[in-house]
Amino acid sequence: MDPKQQIQLSGVEMRFATPDGVVVALESTDINVGVGEFVVLLGPSGCGKTTMLRIIGGLLKPSAGQVRVGNRNLWRGDQRDDEAVQELGIVFQEASLFPWMSIEDNIGLPLRLRGVRKDARRREAHKL
Repeated sequence: MDPKQQIQLSGVEMRFATPDGVVVALESTDINVGVGEFVVLLGPSGCGKTTMLRIIGGLLKPSAGQVRVGNRNLWRGDQRDDEAVQELGIVFQEASLFPWMSIEDNIGLPLRLRGVRKDARRREAHKL
């Protein structure tokens, strides 16, 4: 990977199995995003923009292909490399709070997913 590339998708695909058959959400995609670049994903509803962002953010494992963040593979088999996405952030278009969780737990969820202890998560939530 070129040292100036921060995010690289190589042959990334996403397919979902449904009762009616397989749905192709993202066909083989290659993208390179350099450090400091500003990228816009533009296309009609259902073309795979959100799916691609979820893959880049490590929320979905692609059906095929490779995702690299910095010089790290985002996935090692079925396990996400949390260090690969540590410097990335996701801002959803709509509120994404879990109504069954407290505000503290919603705020602390990213830390929980990184293995941070509950007391440390609560301290960070209270700071915010």
